[in-house]
Amino acid sequence: MATRVQPAMPADSGETLTERAVAILRRDIVSGALAPAERLGVRDLVARLGIGATPIREALSRLAAQDLVEANGRRGFRVAAIGRSDLEDLTRLRTLVEVAALQQAMARGDDVWEAGIVASLHRLQQAGGRGSRRARDNAAESDALHKEFHDALIA
Repeated sequence: MATRVQPAMPADSGETLTERAVAILRRDIVSGALAPAERLGVRDLVARLGIGATPIREALSRLAAQDLVEANGRRGFRVAAIGRSDLEDLTRLRTLVEVAALQQAMARGDDVWEAGIVASLHRLQQAGGRGSRRARDNAAESDALHKEFHDALIA
């Protein structure tokens, strides 16, 4: 059973309930909390998000326009499936962006930047590095340290 997301009211920023539902659902899709091809029942989402059916339907329609959700006529909505070619495209694009970011960081980096890299690499190595038994046993910590290292590279 999915946990209810709090709170249902829009933020003081003027965010509508539809915008809030779009943001929550986009986050859950992109993070993998909602799996590809998973059914997105309006009633289930109303209960989970604490947002009415009309804003939920509008959010699902917006996400369908962004290809994150598939609308199946009268059968409702599903998280869009992602294929191998989609993952390959994302990987190629991410590689291009991250290489460019690293090149800029190296050109502009100073001693503080370099020290941040050394420190985050040290923490990653102390945790056993990717693929080690210790890293597998503490996957969340290992992933966070690995992300920290990559963030330090392009800071």
